[in-house]
Amino acid sequence: MKPGRDGRGGMEMRAMMSRINRMVCVCLVSLFSAAAARAETVEEVEKKISEQSKKIKSMSMKMKSMSDASGPGTNTKSTLEGTYEYMMDGPKTLSRTDVLTQSQIDAGGNKLEQKSKSLSISDGDYLYVLTEQGGQKYATKMKASDRSMSTKLDDLRQWYDFKLLPDETIDGKPCYALELTPKKGSPVGEGTGKNRHYYQKDTCVLVKAVVFGPEGKIVSTTTYSDIRINPSLGKDRFTFTPPPGVQVQDFTGMTSTPPPMPKGEKP
Repeated sequence: MKPGRDGRGGMEMRAMMSRINRMVCVCLVSLFSAAAARAETVEEVEKKISEQSKKIKSMSMKMKSMSDASGPGTNTKSTLEGTYEYMMDGPKTLSRTDVLTQSQIDAGGNKLEQKSKSLSISDGDYLYVLTEQGGQKYATKMKASDRSMSTKLDDLRQWYDFKLLPDETIDGKPCYALELTPKKGSPVGEGTGKNRHYYQKDTCVLVKAVVFGPEGKIVSTTTYSDIRINPSLGKDRFTFTPPPGVQVQDFTGMTSTPPPMPKGEKP
């Protein structure tokens, strides 16, 4: 008995659906295989960021950091905004940070607002910090320790264990996400929490850093914008001249200590 028109149509439909299902399966397998092939290890990402960093001889950017140091009975929040610049001078790293910090403190109903300006300049040998608060200016000088103040992944590896997290998108651009867990005895301080650093995939430049407290609460979030790679910067940008009447307190007998919130790879 020959199948009717409807029967032939049904058979053709089932055959077509079977072909479509096979094609879908092949596509899915191809996609999963490609994704697996593209997956990078934390070591590969770390190497990529480190190698890209070596190609950068100078950089400038805007930075904004919001922190929350609230505790029992005290509510303290701060916002820091400013600029960061650096350039390589042979083996030396010259840097300049110019920021304004605004803090709101609420201690048992007693509220206080504070503003301060800070200019930090490192000429590769010495670190100068000029602070202005309440109409007063203070300046200090100490030895610049490239290693203790380093933000290179090669150095941070000594202080942190790295973990590669799923990629994230920041300001419309795909980014690597690295989680940094302080090692026991790390010079960044006991009782500190994890850090998360986000690097743009195309430039390997740090665009965001999040610091967590030991209990997992976000302590600060820093973002970097208007990033310029290898701009022309003069060495005079990294020469410190104290304002008239300001005496520089000399602490060159001490070395600068690692910051509690490393910026990650030089942004």
